[in-house]
Amino acid sequence: MFEYNNIKIWKNWAPSVFFNGAIHWLNHDGDYDAIVTILVFDTSKRNGFLEIPVPEQVGKCYPCRLTVLGGCLALYYDKCDYDYDKCVIWVMKEYNVQSSWTSYEIPSSYFEPVCLSEDGDFIGFDESPGMSKYNVRGELLLRFDHACDQIGYVSYNVYTESLLMLPNDGSEEKEGSSSGVKGTEESTNLAT
Repeated sequence: MFEYNNIKIWKNWAPSVFFNGAIHWLNHDGDYDAIVTILVFDTSKRNGFLEIPVPEQVGKCYPCRLTVLGGCLALYYDKCDYDYDKCVIWVMKEYNVQSSWTSYEIPSSYFEPVCLSEDGDFIGFDESPGMSKYNVRGELLLRFDHACDQIGYVSYNVYTESLLMLPNDGSEEKEGSSSGVKGTEESTNLAT
């Protein structure tokens, strides 16, 4: 378990997402009854912790996962109502703007969004043995039924290759030190 100022993150229950130059985790309350915020650690800032509120409706929905869809931070969870089963996807259209959270519903008892198509449709795994494509109104557009029928569990990662250099805050090396590195700007220039 990781703690920061009474914020508890259970690493097995809240996988992180790297987005917008920062690592994001779901932050649960002390009793693990509700999701309170998204905890953000910005690797480019010295005191880079930030909290982003989640929509009120998310609260006690488990399991809830973070992802990135169409260049936006998103979270999703399966919700079983008396009427029907559905996956609820919340997309934050503008980063760190609470009012920009937008909700979508996919009529599936299990749906794990992988990405958005060029048309803005959701592509992901659902209860069928394969992948499905739904539009933003939750209408099934296409089903790929043969992808996973021989496999018991499927896992995926969508990523962009990159190299992240952490900043030198100058606390270990001062000007005139014996290492010859005077600061972040000069050490960055040496790397190019």
